[in-house]
Amino acid sequence: MCNELSYIFRYIMGTLNSEPKNVAPMRNDVNTWVSKRQALKDGHDHIEFQSNYIADLCKATGYNEAVSRVGQMFNDWKHDKMDNITTYRDKCFTSIISGSKAPMLHTPWMQCFDDSIHTFVGK
Repeated sequence: MCNELSYIFRYIMGTLNSEPKNVAPMRNDVNTWVSKRQALKDGHDHIEFQSNYIADLCKATGYNEAVSRVGQMFNDWKHDKMDNITTYRDKCFTSIISGSKAPMLHTPWMQCFDDSIHTFVGK
């Protein structure tokens, strides 16, 4: 997945799309992200911040920028949780990478007392 490690790896290997030439642009970038993080007010802001941060890393490393759309899934999840705390775990999401939808749990989450891998995968 696109993350700080792939950024560091590409920096060391000299394969970043726009490689910083010295410490100053890197320090400015860090300060910009720290300032943005300090201004966050709620869960929605945190999700948006993380999505933008991941998109920025993906752009720098040439990774599939579609992963930044995961933020919408988190917002949907958060909305489902606020809407009904007892049923939000029963929702299924579609992968932005493969396009396949996750299978429904065999039993509503509030009624499922067996969380073994055999039960989850076997049904």
